Amino acid sequence: MNFGIAFLFTISLWASARILGLEAQLTLALIVVAIFLSGRVTGIISGINEPFLEFIAGFSIISYLLLISQYFSLFLQCSIISFIFFILICAYFRCSTTSRSRNDLVLGIVVALFTFIWSYDLVTRLQEFKETGKLQFWSDILLHAGTIAQFSASSSLHRGMTSMADVQLPLYHVASYMPTALVARLSEISALNAAVLVWIPLGTLTMATGIVALGIALGGRGIALVALTAIALVPSPDRIILGNGLLSFPWLLDAAPGTAYSLGVACGSIAMLIYWMKTKSRAALVVGSFLCAACLLVRANTFAWLAPCLVLSLVVGTTKLSRSQKILSVICGLTLLCLLLIAISWSEIRTNAADFLFSYVETVHLGQPPTGYQALYPRLTQTLGREGAAVIGIGLVFTGILGPWIAIFFGAAAVCGTQKKLVEFDAIPFLLLAVASIMVILAPMPPNGDITEFRHRAGPLLVVVTCVWSVRFIAMAAPALLPGATATASWKLLVFAATISLALMATNISELRRPQMDWAKNFYDVQFPPALFAVASELEKNVEDTPRFVVAGQPEASRDIDDASALVALSGIPAYISRPRLFELRSDNVGNEARRRIEVVKRLDAAPTVSALKQLMASEHITHYLVTNTTQMAFDSERTGATWKSGQYAIYTDR
Repeated sequence: MNFGIAFLFTISLWASARILGLEAQLTLALIVVAIFLSGRVTGIISGINEPFLEFIAGFSIISYLLLISQYFSLFLQCSIISFIFFILICAYFRCSTTSRSRNDLVLGIVVALFTFIWSYDLVTRLQEFKETGKLQFWSDILLHAGTIAQFSASSSLHRGMTSMADVQLPLYHVASYMPTALVARLSEISALNAAVLVWIPLGTLTMATGIVALGIALGGRGIALVALTAIALVPSPDRIILGNGLLSFPWLLDAAPGTAYSLGVACGSIAMLIYWMKTKSRAALVVGSFLCAACLLVRANTFAWLAPCLVLSLVVGTTKLSRSQKILSVICGLTLLCLLLIAISWSEIRTNAADFLFSYVETVHLGQPPTGYQALYPRLTQTLGREGAAVIGIGLVFTGILGPWIAIFFGAAAVCGTQKKLVEFDAIPFLLLAVASIMVILAPMPPNGDITEFRHRAGPLLVVVTCVWSVRFIAMAAPALLPGATATASWKLLVFAATISLALMATNISELRRPQMDWAKNFYDVQFPPALFAVASELEKNVEDTPRFVVAGQPEASRDIDDASALVALSGIPAYISRPRLFELRSDNVGNEARRRIEVVKRLDAAPTVSALKQLMASEHITHYLVTNTTQMAFDSERTGATWKSGQYAIYTDR
């Protein structure tokens, strides 16, 4: 482990979470050390001694260990972690190779600065929310805070979803929450503070570290530094050509911060695959396969694009097949992927094939005003028909996602191909593009009915991989493009360029992450009643063993954010039901229970007396009933039966 890099990473996270207490900061530092120690084990196994790659592997190990240990008591959980920690320290001192170049330290500084600059305004945005109720985040941050509470708040632990208390839902990309949840649980900070000030910066750090690890695997520390510099210089390539906000790299990371974690893990997996292609080391292949699998519960939609790409890359990297056999195998693999996706979604395809195939592409190009090409796609549809427009629409999707990188990537690759400088692992980004082309047409519809889940949300992976490979191709092609120029740029010049890029990113990243789409105004800068903070504080004061609250008049059509989900994030107390429409759409037991609970809420709202209300609350194990306006509970207009009241808000308890 490089203690210098670990120290830099910790300082960056501390600066991003500067208003947290000492206990939380120390716990966060221990998490960073544990990640590096765990990753060192994979370095020993694989024989690849790269601190940035070890950080990615260590994060994956720690996240899954914490996820598994969630099913134990806190004492047993801490005991298991302490024992593993001791073993890791012994392994480190037994097998450590601490010699590092200054370039590693420079890369660590750049990664730390990238993380801090990307995250520096989080504190002020969070404080603004607490003071005014204006949420200057994508509103889903409250849902992420609720999930962190599920694994950290004492009143929510082992109780399933905080959106529907005591109902279990299959785990779905929750691994990235685990280190943050441990920090929150040990230091007793709120789930919302943990989500904003720990989870988001740690994800940015993981992403930046993964980019550097991939760059080192592709061509060394110079490539790694330039790649991260390029991301900092052009953090939102989508704005340069088409200007479609739905395809925005920084917005997608802000709306779903777990994506940043998956990018880091995906980059680490690809880096290990490259080392395997170079050395044919089975240990590197095992570690790379582990990282690919780990991506599943970090971010399943990224995994859905990554896994097929890596399987096809294994075919390309094997020495047992000829060139023609590899090409044929890749074609067969892509065909099998198509057939598998068709089989998964056969019922939807039979019902309405055109809508299933083209709805995502049409959503991107027709439903995201303002863009720089609003009149283009309707003309394409009119001229070429729905099918013909969709074919061009796929290309426009990738052009929108990648911006200038798409031309740079293919142009530099063409030059390298002409010079016969491409090697086996240079097929990886092309395979990823092929898989992505299939996924945007054939990826299945998830249970929540959101067509973008597997067709859209892994788009940032394309940006990162294409950017890093573009830098590699440019570096290889430079002697041909600039005859007589030196092939190796000055390290000092690269550091200077990185400094300028980071400074430029600091001036605009806050604005770039804001959504451009007209419809997104309903999900950003959302204004919540400041009284909710007082309600949340009151809920926390009256915590019982298994509390759960319900909001009077819970909107049945609520799907994204409502008062109940905000209170979960603020208090850590699970809701009896929130966002019911999201669960009602399901055809399983979760959907049945959601529909039943909505009927119970209606009966609560119609209760004729306080005693009848409390009797029904007790039968459903609801501990708190929140009234939000004077029209509710009209028979108790003075709120004499409430245990707490403030303005229009009042809380009734079951006792």
